[in-house]
Amino acid sequence: MHDDEPRTALLPLLRPSDVCGFLNVSRPTAHRLMTSGELPYVQVGSHRRVSIPDLMAYCDRHTPDRKGV
Repeated sequence: MHDDEPRTALLPLLRPSDVCGFLNVSRPTAHRLMTSGELPYVQVGSHRRVSIPDLMAYCDRHTPDRKGV
């Protein structure tokens, strides 16, 4: 790679089973979230993969604000 070429960081991608464990949901629910667009994913061959930043953003959007508790 030359110094003038853009550099991109490769982020690990999670399998749907990893997403299920993190969100404590079933596989069909994880797939529904991905299919509906609520949880962005990339297609790697015939497999769906979710980036960690996308999973964290989903959690931030769906976690109740606990201020004042």
